[in-house]
Amino acid sequence: MFKNLISKLNSDANLKELLFGSAITFVLKIFGMLLSYITVLIISRKYGASGAGVYTLTLNALISLSIIGALGLDMALLRFVGQYNKTKNGNDKIKNIYKYVFYLALPFSLLLSLLLYFFSETVAENLFKNDIYVQVLRIGAVALPFLTVSIVNIEFIRGLKKLQISEYLRSVNRPLFIIIFLLALSYSDNVVNAIYALIGAIILSMILSFIPIIKFFNKKKESVDVYKSEVKTKDLLKTTFPMMIVLVITSLLGTSSAFFLETYGTSEEVGIFNICFKVAQLISIVLVVVNTISAPKFAELYWNNKRVELQKLLFQSSKLIFIFGSILSVVIILFSGYILSFFGEEFLQGKQILAILVLGLLISSFCGSAGIFMGMTGSEKALRNIISVVFVCTLLCLYKFVPLYGLLGAAIISACSPIILNMSCAFYVYKKSNLITFYMPQFLNNILKSNKS
Repeated sequence: MFKNLISKLNSDANLKELLFGSAITFVLKIFGMLLSYITVLIISRKYGASGAGVYTLTLNALISLSIIGALGLDMALLRFVGQYNKTKNGNDKIKNIYKYVFYLALPFSLLLSLLLYFFSETVAENLFKNDIYVQVLRIGAVALPFLTVSIVNIEFIRGLKKLQISEYLRSVNRPLFIIIFLLALSYSDNVVNAIYALIGAIILSMILSFIPIIKFFNKKKESVDVYKSEVKTKDLLKTTFPMMIVLVITSLLGTSSAFFLETYGTSEEVGIFNICFKVAQLISIVLVVVNTISAPKFAELYWNNKRVELQKLLFQSSKLIFIFGSILSVVIILFSGYILSFFGEEFLQGKQILAILVLGLLISSFCGSAGIFMGMTGSEKALRNIISVVFVCTLLCLYKFVPLYGLLGAAIISACSPIILNMSCAFYVYKKSNLITFYMPQFLNNILKSNKS
C-alpha cells in the first residue's frame, strides 16, 4: 500500500506538491487559527461578548477596506506571478509587476485611511450607533495602509510558491503578535487596548513581509526598465478591478451578518455570532489550504494548456476538501457545546447557530475550488457578476429577516450564501471549460446510477 502511494507521488509531481505543500500549510493554518482563537478567547474573557464584538467588527472593517485599498491588485499579482514564474525573463516581468502594483495600492490605501479617520464619527453614529467606534476606527485608520501592503506582499510571496512563508505571514504572524501585545496591556480593562494590540501586530507583520521580497529582488539585476513590463497595463487592470470587487464582496459576505446584527441587535449578539462563525471557519480551512497550494498551479497549467493535468489537479483538490471537511464538520457539531464553553457561558446559546453555519460551509465546500479557479483563469468578470448577484440577494435577505429573527436569521442566510455562490461558480466552470471542480463520492455515484437504471 505504502509502496503504491510512494510510486504514485513520484510519478505525479502536481499531486506530490499538493499533498506535501498542503500538509505543511495545513499545520501553519491550524496553528494560526489556534492563535486567533486564543486571541478571541483572551478578549472575550477579559472584555465579554460586547468587547469581542467590537474587536471582531473593527478587524473585519479593516480587512474589507484593505481589500478595497489593494484594488484587486494582490490577486492579479498571484495570477501573473504564477503565470510567469519559471518562464524566460520571468523574474524581470514579476519584479516590474510588483513595483507597478505597489505604487498603485499604497497611495489609494492612504486615501482610504484618511477618509476613515475623518469620517469615523459619522460611521460610528449612523452605522454602528455606538460611540466607542469613533476611537477604534480612528486608531484602525492608522494601520490601514500597512494592512493593505501586507496583503499585497503575501500574495506576491504566494505566487512565487513560497507557500510556507506566505502562510506563516498570513495566518500565524499577526495573531501571535496580538497575543503578545494583549498580555503586555493586560493591566487595563479598556477594550481599546485590544485595538492597539491589533494595530501593532499589523505594522510588525508588514515589516516582516518585506524580507522574502527583498531577497527575491536581490537575486539578479533587472534587464528591463522598472516601469516597462511585458505585461500590458490594460491586461493587468482588466484583471484587477473585477478581482477587487470579488475580494471586497467576499469579505463583506463574511461580515455583513455581523454588521446587520450590530445595527438591529446588540454587541453581545455580534460577539456570539462572530465566535460561532470563527469556529465554523474550521471547515473552510481545508478549502483555504488547498487553494493556497492550487491557485498558482491552476494559473500555470491553464495558461500552458495542460488540460489533462489541470482536471486531475481539480479532482485531487476537491477530494481532499470533501474528506477533511466532512471529518471536521462531524467533530465540531458533536463537540459544539464543549468548544463554545471555552469562550464563556454566554456563548453556549450559539450551539444552534454554529451547527447551521457548519452545515452551510460543508455543503458549499463540496463544489471544490471553483471560485479561485475562475480568478486564476481569466473568468474574473463572470466571477464578479456571480458574486455580486449573490451579495445583493444576501443583503436583501439580511435586511428582511435579521430584524425579525435575529441570530437565527443571520445564521441561516450566512449558511445559504456560500452554497449558492460556490454551486453557481462550479456550474459556470463546467459549462465554459468542460472541467469539473466538485467531488462526487463513489457511494453517491452508485446511488445516482441505480436510480437512473
